[in-house]
Amino acid sequence: MPPPFRSLPIVSERLICRLPREEDVDELCVIFSEASARVYTPATAAPTRDAVANWAMPRLEERAGRSGLVLATKGSPNEPLGIVEVAFNGFSADLHFLIRENSRGKGYMAEALTEIMRQNPDMAPFVATIDAENEPAAKMLSKSGMRACILLTGYRVHPMLSSEPRDCLLYSTKPLGAAVGAPTEGR
Repeated sequence: MPPPFRSLPIVSERLICRLPREEDVDELCVIFSEASARVYTPATAAPTRDAVANWAMPRLEERAGRSGLVLATKGSPNEPLGIVEVAFNGFSADLHFLIRENSRGKGYMAEALTEIMRQNPDMAPFVATIDAENEPAAKMLSKSGMRACILLTGYRVHPMLSSEPRDCLLYSTKPLGAAVGAPTEGR
């Protein structure tokens, strides 16, 4: 069972990260349906409204070791601009994230991830895997304090880019050995 978030909502200077609500489903459908949002995912088509509703329901808080949060600005807390999902696997917290196209490049996701990691150190180390050519995500993860640890050759298929497995980068808040639970002494 994943360690719970220390407190919710998680609030930063500009953002509120909160559990999803039923009334978020239509806005989340818009975010998930943006083709540019799916480029670096295994998805080929937008999810159905039912699939998004299943993701957003309150049971999400303790769903198979995953916790999901909706990002919104403090000025518009009922208008989702993205999501962060934290999948806790027993030794690290794997981050998955998606942000509305018109909210990219404003530092929202880096701010959200930084605050989630700062307020929840018991979940550390935090890790994220991104396509090796996804420069905006690499920049954002670096801004949030994560570092590229290893190149994963032929790791994941992103069908909107290629039918072949693509190289990915593993980012972590700790050195690689610490991120995967291996001893780091003498390295």
